[in-house]
Amino acid sequence: DINAAVVTDDHAATEQVILNAIAQFGVAGALGSQRGYVNIGRETLGSDSLMLLDPKRFTLEILENVVIDEEVERECVRLRRAGFQLALDDVISVDRVPARILELVDVVKIDLRSVVMEDLPALIRAAHAAGCLVLAEKVETKEEHRQILALGADLFQGYFFARPEILSQSQVSASRTALLKLNNVLARDPSLAALELEVKRNPVLLAQLMKFAGSAGAAGRGDMTVAQAISRVGTRQLARLAQLLLFADGALQLEDDPLLQMVYARARFMERIAAEFRADDDDLADAAFQTGIFSLMHVVTGQTSQQLLGQVGTSERIKAAILYFEGELGDLLTVAELMEGFHAEESARALARCGIGMGRLTALFAESAGESLSG
Repeated sequence: DINAAVVTDDHAATEQVILNAIAQFGVAGALGSQRGYVNIGRETLGSDSLMLLDPKRFTLEILENVVIDEEVERECVRLRRAGFQLALDDVISVDRVPARILELVDVVKIDLRSVVMEDLPALIRAAHAAGCLVLAEKVETKEEHRQILALGADLFQGYFFARPEILSQSQVSASRTALLKLNNVLARDPSLAALELEVKRNPVLLAQLMKFAGSAGAAGRGDMTVAQAISRVGTRQLARLAQLLLFADGALQLEDDPLLQMVYARARFMERIAAEFRADDDDLADAAFQTGIFSLMHVVTGQTSQQLLGQVGTSERIKAAILYFEGELGDLLTVAELMEGFHAEESARALARCGIGMGRLTALFAESAGESLSG
């Protein structure tokens, strides 16, 4: 096997990695509890999309083909001030790394397949003298690991430890129409309520937002409303996310997709019956909307419910409703499935607990089914 990745466009590859990490898989789904390393070329050094990443979870890895000059140094200083760790990729000679750059980075990655082994001790000493950790990459045998460990390397990467794992799931993009509309709304200094309305009209964008917002919080937290997710991310970060998504494949028009229409209709129906069931509890209505979205979104993305919920980082209450039909949200989901024609177990008892007559439920269901995703 060739121990290397073949990349033709550094900037495009990095933008896609960022998008996958924060909006497709979610940081928890991609990294677990580990720190991620993201390759960045010269063009990406100044990219706004880097600010979508959590500095506590990611180290930015400056590619070996980046010529170190004053502009690069300035960007490194800016990123360090933003809280990021920096690494130098594929270092093979201390002579090729200016001392002033070693002072700006935290990790020096040494390419064992290219370095002259006689130069390795001096290279490790120089990195340590500058206060950097040394990561030996492309370690392929037990003997290589033992040898490099004895020379003082701190971290290791390579086939000896694990083969690369390719994460995959169905790519579902937010529509360009919805993203352009969101960008227009963001440009007008909108209210939180206006932003919430735009996000809720796009089930895919909502799922991506919740993954992004969840990356900044702990798993198993209490319910996080859509408005709270927007507040946690911030309008500037939301605009960056929308702009980055515009570069992805966004040809899908939501109003032309029956499955996404069904996802949205279920969510709106559950939100409506929650509002009638407990009129003074906006958080319940919001959680009901999210339950409706995420109870079907795994079908859109080609995952299991458990996989999607793990990425999105929903509250335990929403998870229990979707996986086990537990609690008030479980009752609302049972009623929604009943109205959609699915065989919903415990439907009679769920209907009784909701306390809403069948005539009123039918009217709310019709309103939700007839509502357009495009607004």
